[in-house]
Amino acid sequence: MSFDQELCTNCGICIQICPLGVISSSGKGTPYIPDKMGYMCAKCGNCEAFCPTGAISPMFNTEHSLFDDSLRPDISPEQLGLYMRKRRSIRNYKSKVVDRATIEKMLDIVRFAPSGVNNQPVHWLIVHDPKQVQKLTKLTIDWMREVVSLDGDNPMKPVMQGLIAAYDNGTDPICRGAPHVAIAHALADNSMAYTDSIIALSWLELAAPAFGLVGQVSSN
Repeated sequence: MSFDQELCTNCGICIQICPLGVISSSGKGTPYIPDKMGYMCAKCGNCEAFCPTGAISPMFNTEHSLFDDSLRPDISPEQLGLYMRKRRSIRNYKSKVVDRATIEKMLDIVRFAPSGVNNQPVHWLIVHDPKQVQKLTKLTIDWMREVVSLDGDNPMKPVMQGLIAAYDNGTDPICRGAPHVAIAHALADNSMAYTDSIIALSWLELAAPAFGLVGQVSSN
């Protein structure tokens, strides 16, 4: 992290905003990161983003979002609350395939979803082919048949039996006929993988209506 002495006003915002407290004050001089603390930097880019004079330059690519204040919408708490409360679980889908450009625009927003220590471990698998989505439904039902056939108590057996029956009657009770499936995934040895994936999926679900889409998403 580089601190420009000429631009720095010693306001102390970078010290306050650093989530891990690795930036120190040098008294009357420019803030700095002690050598022994450097390894703790999460590379979140907060100090650079919130520095009012642009005095901080990271020694890495932060890729944080840059906003034009003239284009930033003023969203009231009431508007945001209404948007969030309008979220519904979708169980019926149109067969129309969403173009890849729209999906990529959504993911360009979702990639900024917060993650533990800014590790950003989430990767995405987007199934674009409706036939492959149908295959996922069949594989899931086949797995359920296996679980139901095994001895032992499983609290999900009654639910699975109902889903299997629906499938055998010509209904898709898993993907509900959706043309796409979005799967968030991360390495299993990452202790925050599950939580970070759920957060990313929540962002995707909130973003979808803004693109004229609403949908059901899955994580593994």
